[in-house]
Amino acid sequence: MPKVAPGAQIVSLRIGDSRLGSMETGPGLTRAATHLAMHKVDLANMSYGESSSLPTDGHFIKLLANEAVGKSGCIFVTSAGNDGPCFSSIGAPAGMDESFITVGAYVKHTQMQAEYALLESVTERPFTWSSPGPCTDGYHGVDIYAPGSAITSVPVYVLNKLDLKNGTSMSR
Repeated sequence: MPKVAPGAQIVSLRIGDSRLGSMETGPGLTRAATHLAMHKVDLANMSYGESSSLPTDGHFIKLLANEAVGKSGCIFVTSAGNDGPCFSSIGAPAGMDESFITVGAYVKHTQMQAEYALLESVTERPFTWSSPGPCTDGYHGVDIYAPGSAITSVPVYVLNKLDLKNGTSMSR
């Protein structure tokens, strides 16, 4: 069987602070963006989200877009957010820069029937809570959609081993 990415190396960068319930911090985000650029990381996958009044402004955004993505050529993939379906519901980091690849959550009809036992037929579409875009600065928002519901990759330390997770973070 051929290998998908021979020679690939995985780099884990921590942006959260355990003293804050693993909430991301400015220094953690800055450190991560700096390491992406310094080590010329080819692909970064980040999923955290928070609303912001101007998602295209700030030190981390400029550092990530200009240095890690712009100069180093890193492909940055991020989740769209779960504040949809209204326009401009994409916050940070998904609405930060048009060079990022933003992923929304999509649900297929067969998936709805199998996972949610729906009695009526519902059209396939982005999930109702998936943030669609456009962003406040006119950026179109979501670049691609992927399944984002009933994901079974639940950590082994949780109490409910049969738990299913939903969200655009699951779509990446």
